[in-house]
Amino acid sequence: MCPSALHVGVDPGLPGALCALDERGVLVLAASWSARGRGEHQGLALRAVQHQERLEEASPPGATMMWVGQRLRSLITRLVTDGQRVSLTCEQLFVPAGGGAGEPILKTEWGAAMICGPLELLLGLETVRVKAVTWRSVVYGRGGARLGTDAAKERALELGPLLVPQLDEALRVLTPIRGVAPHHVAEAALIARWALVTYRLEAAP
Repeated sequence: MCPSALHVGVDPGLPGALCALDERGVLVLAASWSARGRGEHQGLALRAVQHQERLEEASPPGATMMWVGQRLRSLITRLVTDGQRVSLTCEQLFVPAGGGAGEPILKTEWGAAMICGPLELLLGLETVRVKAVTWRSVVYGRGGARLGTDAAKERALELGPLLVPQLDEALRVLTPIRGVAPHHVAEAALIARWALVTYRLEAAP
């Protein structure tokens, strides 16, 4: 059964993640992607959990982030229905004033476009770009906007499962064996949470 509302949050990058919440704020999809292999054999890996169903897929060597975008589109398609209220929000990377955008930032922004582009076509809407300080100040409350990078990652893993039902199970499934919990999954879920809260406030009389 498709939810009556769907809020999709994206933490771009490599590794990166996408999470979707229903109208109650419950996680209905969590996906993460990362690089795999080296040299001419380097490609991408996608892992996801959706309604207790687990997915693991590896791209052909040399695949771009567009491969991730197409796979995510197929997953989101299962959740979309006519008349549904949908939002698509992607974190906007911080660029120092006067410092220009370095190669890593440009690559991440290009990847964000290749991920969100197929979703925009599917959902018929534009991606909302939100700065980390903006969504963190709403989701984390006072002091959230001032958290450093490492502290923000830890906060996402601590607070995410408390605010987003089913996120704890998704983090368990998507954490590699003997690996570090994927903070980007928690942040993607909280970006979607920001959208849910923000649009509820805007709709209030």
